[in-house]
Amino acid sequence: MPNQNTQSLCDRMLAVMADVNGQVAEREELVEAIAIALLTRKNLFILGAPGQAKSYAINQFRARITGARQFERLLSKQTDEEQLFGRVDLSSLLPGSVPESVVSGDELYQHLRSKLECFVESFSSQKDSPSTYELLRAHTAALADYRAALAALHSGEPSVLTAGKIPEADIVFLDEIFKCNDGVLNSLLTALNERKYTNEGRTYPIPVISFFAASNEIPNFNDPQEKILEALYDRLELKVVTDNISDRTKRLAVLADKQAGRAGQATASITLDELEQMQAEDYFMYAFDVKEDCRPHWEKLLSEMAGSGRAFAYQSKQTFRKQFEGFSEGFVMLGTSVSVILGIIGLMNFVNVVYSSIYNRRRELAVMQGMGMGIRQVYAMLMEEGSYYMLAAWLGSLVFSLPAGCFLMASLADIRYFQYHFYPQPFLALGLAGCLAAACVPCMIFYALDKKEDLICRLRLDLR
Repeated sequence: MPNQNTQSLCDRMLAVMADVNGQVAEREELVEAIAIALLTRKNLFILGAPGQAKSYAINQFRARITGARQFERLLSKQTDEEQLFGRVDLSSLLPGSVPESVVSGDELYQHLRSKLECFVESFSSQKDSPSTYELLRAHTAALADYRAALAALHSGEPSVLTAGKIPEADIVFLDEIFKCNDGVLNSLLTALNERKYTNEGRTYPIPVISFFAASNEIPNFNDPQEKILEALYDRLELKVVTDNISDRTKRLAVLADKQAGRAGQATASITLDELEQMQAEDYFMYAFDVKEDCRPHWEKLLSEMAGSGRAFAYQSKQTFRKQFEGFSEGFVMLGTSVSVILGIIGLMNFVNVVYSSIYNRRRELAVMQGMGMGIRQVYAMLMEEGSYYMLAAWLGSLVFSLPAGCFLMASLADIRYFQYHFYPQPFLALGLAGCLAAACVPCMIFYALDKKEDLICRLRLDLR
């Protein structure tokens, strides 16, 4: 059984979760996932459409962890590593200079500096005598000599200014994480997985407890340009999908709290030290510390819970990936099947139209040949007519498919992990196939009719 201190910490965490749930509507699963991520030091990814309070829920939970250093950034293609992990201290590269990180962390230097500052502040009140100036020179020389000693030891060592950045944060929130560029991506992969950051050949540990990431969509990992983001997606172990608020009463309650100024008011909190205490191994042992004769029953219960999939606040990345791949493959198969059927119907219609046109005009073509038109000229004329037909069909399919595709994606807007892409390759392939059909089909039909009936027979046709 858990002791009294452990139970108290558990109650405080539950109170924080209840307080955050009171600020947002229908986000119990997300709030629980945030707590799980913090307690297990895991990374959490939230997928949802804009305006679903993803960032708000995370920020409300983070605000209730007192003493925790926070970092938040909205990522874009222009975000660089310096904005996330800090920049190189240029003073550390100058000969004779001391990095700011060295002097700020040296106790003796800070002590000497403090003595000099106190003496300077009280200088005007002291007696104007040679001894006073001698004492001032002594304090100044002591500080300068010690700084010179530090410069001799640390000069030329590159140092990174990490104040207010990820290397000095306990909780990190990265919004629109999949919009980062390739340079930031490589650093984030190491930070998410190993809690380390490398700069100027030196590797620094990162004390981050959990990385929280959010996005409105998931990249298409089948696209070669976006496949590089799959590794980033895998580093986010816990995943939650949010949805719009379905209960009208809860929506109105949230709106009323905002209008009354009650939104964002914290009534419960937990300190960073208490959170780290809850992360200790002994705390989690109590959840499964049962008598030996009861272990088979608990093992069965845990197996049933894991099999049901409803007792956990997240699904594994393999489950999401299989779901997304199944939906994508289904739509690709459906679209391919419909396209092939329509293509066959269109080709048969083209053959029928060309055959009817040539058959009904066979006497007209015979007259043209009798007036001196060569067989190659006839083929060229028929190929030109077929090309006009195919060009009209190609443009019609393009004009029809674009609005139809937009309408279809609008109807699937609730499936947020789908992303619409326009690929011109099928239209180019259709154009090439149409050119080939326009060149071959009319010539083959005329050749077959010309072999069946000679020129004299076609001139004698009575087409009344």
